[in-house]
Amino acid sequence: MQETMSGKERILAAMSGQMPDRVPVQLGITNMFSVYQQGLIGWDVYAYQNQPLWRVVADTQRRFGLDGYLYLRPAVKTRPGDPRRESTLTQLDADKLERRTVIHTPEGDLTSAETIMKNESPTVTEGLIKSERDFHLWLKYGLPDDTDYDLASIREPIAYMGQNGTCAGSASIPGLHALTDVFEGRLAAATYFITDYPDCLELYREKAERHLLRAVEQVIDAGVDYIELSGSGMLTLSTPGLFRHLCLPFIRKAAAICSQAGILVEVHCCGKARLVVEALYRETAVNSVNPLQPPPMGDCDLAKIKRDFGDRLCLKGNVGVTHPLLFGTPDDVERDVLRCLEAAKAGGRFILFSEEGIGAQTPAENVMRYVSAAKAYGAY
Repeated sequence: MQETMSGKERILAAMSGQMPDRVPVQLGITNMFSVYQQGLIGWDVYAYQNQPLWRVVADTQRRFGLDGYLYLRPAVKTRPGDPRRESTLTQLDADKLERRTVIHTPEGDLTSAETIMKNESPTVTEGLIKSERDFHLWLKYGLPDDTDYDLASIREPIAYMGQNGTCAGSASIPGLHALTDVFEGRLAAATYFITDYPDCLELYREKAERHLLRAVEQVIDAGVDYIELSGSGMLTLSTPGLFRHLCLPFIRKAAAICSQAGILVEVHCCGKARLVVEALYRETAVNSVNPLQPPPMGDCDLAKIKRDFGDRLCLKGNVGVTHPLLFGTPDDVERDVLRCLEAAKAGGRFILFSEEGIGAQTPAENVMRYVSAAKAYGAY
């Protein structure tokens, strides 16, 4: 097939409801899959920053002929009087590093730690928030209303991606899923805390919304192709009520800001997401949603989602990452690609994608078949 669009043009056409020359072929290319494919180890990028992670991912996407994408977050500008951050990296054994971080605020320190195995992505092993006092310090010093961002910090990856794909400005969606990442004790501790201290939950909702909407407003001006609002597990790790209270109002406001600025917006919600998709469709100006996980990890039947919501939302998903991509054969991969194309290709507004980020040990031959099958059968 003679292609008439660049990767960037193809992706943006699908997201905006125009008809691309073929279905865009993207994949949840994870950091560690990219590290392995480039002959590196995890420490090269996570501990010692020998190579920028965005470049490792972009090069891996190009190697396989994918329509590329990067999610980018500009660096925060530091100002006089900001709390001092101190990080130390300690080697615990031949395969394990620990990075400890101390935030020195005028009202006391906040501490956290993550473990970095040699060939794995980092894992939080000590949460920042351990008490009500820590929570208030985090709100005050970690989510300020007047944060400014260094937009120049993401110009290099934008230029490097060029026409091969898209660069999205990424912002987090507030919610219980996000609190899980900062609490010592993770989801259980965060759940007990917001139950025991409902006033703190309201303070968080108000503070996080202001802080994150400011990030969206600024990153729009960084030359990105669209805005990605990231809410990994925001329904799976929460409840429908909390989703509507904490997440949806922010998404609605962020999408309205983007719509007014003339820039597309996508929502990421792995895990259970059908209720999220319906809310995005009926109550927001969001243009696209991913990754639409099928059972058992999710609850999205791609054909039904397409039928009910595909006339306005661009759908991005939902080839299986465990089976077929990790443990299946190339023929299994091709069958799942065809399943997704049959379910959602018609009429456009569809980007082939995996149901989540692929495993680090996913066979290269499976990724190659994924791409070749999609390009062979995805023409319009």
